[in-house]
Amino acid sequence: MRIVVIGGGPVGQVLARRLAYHEVTLFDRPVTKPAMTLALAETTVKQLEALNIPLETGSVLQTVHVSERGVPGSMRLEASRLGLDAFGRVMCSLDLERAFQKSPSVQIDPRSVISVRARSQTRGPSVRLEDETEVTADLVCLCDGGRSPLVESLGMMPQYREFGRSAVLMRVEVSQPRMHCAFERFTRSGPLALLPLGGPRYGLVWSLPPDQAIRGVEDPETFLALAQAALGDLLGQLSAVTLPVVIPLVERWLETPYRPGIAVFGNGAQTIHPVAGQGLNLALRGVSRVVEALEGASLNDLDRRVQMGCRAWRRDRGQTRAASSLLEQVFAWHHPFRQLVSGATLSLLDHHQLAQRWIAEAGMGRYA
Repeated sequence: MRIVVIGGGPVGQVLARRLAYHEVTLFDRPVTKPAMTLALAETTVKQLEALNIPLETGSVLQTVHVSERGVPGSMRLEASRLGLDAFGRVMCSLDLERAFQKSPSVQIDPRSVISVRARSQTRGPSVRLEDETEVTADLVCLCDGGRSPLVESLGMMPQYREFGRSAVLMRVEVSQPRMHCAFERFTRSGPLALLPLGGPRYGLVWSLPPDQAIRGVEDPETFLALAQAALGDLLGQLSAVTLPVVIPLVERWLETPYRPGIAVFGNGAQTIHPVAGQGLNLALRGVSRVVEALEGASLNDLDRRVQMGCRAWRRDRGQTRAASSLLEQVFAWHHPFRQLVSGATLSLLDHHQLAQRWIAEAGMGRYA
C-alpha cells in the first residue's frame, strides 16, 4: 500500500517506521522547534527501543515524589520497591529528534502539504504540495500537531475545553539534585512538576492563572523566587537555565479521528493537560493500536481496519484525558478541607504498595 505521513515529529516518525514494510512517504517541512521536556512512559521507551532509536540522554525515571505545599503527608513512588526497573525516561524533545536522526530509516520529503483530500468513490485520498504536485495514496496519516489547518479543512471539527489557565515552562538547575527522581508539587497557584534531565538540570512545568503566568514571563526573577517558595528545600536552591515560556492550556479532541483514507494522530487527534505528562505516550499508544489493526489488511478492508484501531484507542483517550483534567480541577480548588483530604490520601497511599503499583502501571501505559 502507498501511505503518506504528514509531520516528522516523534509521532510521525514512529508511525512511518512501523509501517515501513509498505511504501511510505513522510512529509515534514523544516521548522525551528522549541525545546520541550518529555516524560516517556515505559511503553513509549520500549516502542522506541524496538525501532532502534538510541535513547542515550536525559534521565531514567525511577522515583516520583508527590506532595502538597503547606500540608503534611506525601507519596513516594519507587520503581525498585514496586518490582519495576524504571517508570520510563525523561529527556529533551530536541535530543529525541537527534536520536531519530542517528537512526535514519525513513526518507523525509521537506515540501509542505497545503491541502488534503479524503477518499471518494472514484479516487483515493491525496495531498497537494506547495509546488502544486498532487500525491495520491491509499492512506494519509496526519501527525502535524494540534495547530494544523488540515484537520479542520477535512470537516473534522474538534471539541474544545478551556481551563482558563496557562502552563509556564522553563529549565532550571538545582543545588541539591535527587537523581532519577521527579517531583509533583500541588501549590495554591496550581500543580508544579519538576522532571529530571540529568545532573542538576530539571524541566519545570507550572500550571497558573493566565495573569500570573504572564507576570512570570515579564519578570523571570520573581517567577523563579515564587517557584523556590513553592518547592521549599526539596531540591535546594533553584537557578534559571532558560527563560520561562507560556502556553495557554486548552483541551482539544476529535471524537472520530478518521475519515475515508485519513487517520489523525498526536495533538491533531487530542491535546490534553500536561500535568501528568501523558500527551506523547497517549499518541504513541494510538499509533500501536492502528498499526496492529492494519496488519494483513487489504486495500478493500483498509478503512474498516483504521476504524477498528481508532475505536480500540478511544477508551484510552477518554480515560487519559479525564484523569489529566481531573488533577487540574481537584488541586485548583483551594479549600482547607480538600487540602487536608489530599494530604491524608497521599499519606495512606505512601503505605499502600498495591495502590502504588496500580498508579505506577497506569502512568506507564500498561493498562491502556
